[in-house]
Amino acid sequence: MAEPKLLQSDYSRGSITDLARHLVPRAAVWSMTDFLPNYEGAPLAKRGGWVDASPALGSNTHAPVVAYAPFSAGAQLVAITNDGHLWTIASSSSATDKGAAAIPIQRPVFFNNQLLIPGATPMKYDGSAAPSNLGGTPPGGVYGFTYKGRFYLGGSAANPNRLWPSDILNAALWNTTTGYIDMTNPIRGAAPLRNAILVWSDGLTERIRGDTPPPGGDMVREPIFEEGCVDARSIVVHGDKAIWANSNGVHISDGAAIANLIQLGGQQQLWSDLFANYASTWVVAAGTLRGYYVISIVDTATGNQKLAAMCDVDNKSWLFLNNLKSTMFAEAYGAKSELYTAQRGRPRVGAFSPIFIPQASNKSDGDGTNVLPILETQYFRGAPGSRRWKDVFIGNDIDTVDGAYLQVGYITEPEATSYTTLPDTIAADGTYNRSKVPLRIANDGFALRIAQVNPSATTMLYDIEATVIEREGSRR
Repeated sequence: MAEPKLLQSDYSRGSITDLARHLVPRAAVWSMTDFLPNYEGAPLAKRGGWVDASPALGSNTHAPVVAYAPFSAGAQLVAITNDGHLWTIASSSSATDKGAAAIPIQRPVFFNNQLLIPGATPMKYDGSAAPSNLGGTPPGGVYGFTYKGRFYLGGSAANPNRLWPSDILNAALWNTTTGYIDMTNPIRGAAPLRNAILVWSDGLTERIRGDTPPPGGDMVREPIFEEGCVDARSIVVHGDKAIWANSNGVHISDGAAIANLIQLGGQQQLWSDLFANYASTWVVAAGTLRGYYVISIVDTATGNQKLAAMCDVDNKSWLFLNNLKSTMFAEAYGAKSELYTAQRGRPRVGAFSPIFIPQASNKSDGDGTNVLPILETQYFRGAPGSRRWKDVFIGNDIDTVDGAYLQVGYITEPEATSYTTLPDTIAADGTYNRSKVPLRIANDGFALRIAQVNPSATTMLYDIEATVIEREGSRR
């Protein structure tokens, strides 16, 4: 009797779609959606659903902007709805309309105990009074950030390549006559690092070094990379590095070296194919949580999700997400880290961290969409020659709440995309099982698609094994 052959027990390298399927490394898969690797003792675990962090914000259709503002009087979660009103959110059931505000094309900026909103007419919110225009004579910059005690604005309609700094700790005092820095091209986003500012335009990253801006300062502008930024909402500062997206990938840099996380993670072809159809109505937004760079690409014209994924920044590994149509993210730090999301098509703010706490209460996302993970394996092949694969054994532990089970399909050619569904399924019973699924194929190799049907509280996957019988030479 043939002994089971271990095919895979490690999924830590995530999805790799750039390689031919039979060349995918043993610790990687072709694709995984809504699975978390190495979670709670299991090689793979179903993610939990994200949850609503706010009630419906009026009669609006969506809230394109979210921000976390750590005011000295108490931190506030803030959203701006599609009708241009700023809301403060006390809980998932309580929110207050604070009045009209601008809708920015990047994250609002917290500076000197105020939430500042870049735009043609920059605005401020002090945590109490209604939003109002920023005092003084600020330039109309649509991109903003803070660096070494100053608030910077850039990218006005009249001077799209110009960057202005405010006075020290005073966002209402500006020298717009001689106190500015002109970049090479129109600005598309900016971010502060420890000792430099990165400024992006189409196809170019420039670095500003120095402490004191003009006039009479020591700041120096230097072009450093021929990689631009497609959307300022994709920019995050992660530790001492910046991460951003463009049509070539997702890049990370400390201001000196640059790396493409998409390329390193084996997703370059997928990314290139996606951006071959890029439209100006797409929003590319990102945030960070637990060492992951979380990115959502949604077409605001149709409301369709184009891509949602998470990258383990240290490991450069990627996994995919279903049902994350976010147009902006906001990180909250303190006793509990959180990543808040602005939702396209929903007038609510979502909280993302519950994906790491799967249980019956969040078997579905906040909008009611069930979390149904899918795993597509590498192509398993041994020595050349025809062979008979008898049974597949899949280690699993599924805690059901709605009749969840796993459906298994297979392909016999590495390039195939249409799976044959096996009649035997893997049922849930809340305990660990090494479930046998008859395969019964004669072929050099195969790949599997393991898809969940119906939601569960938790789903864990472990080893994948198979029994293989070498065919006699006279039968080859």
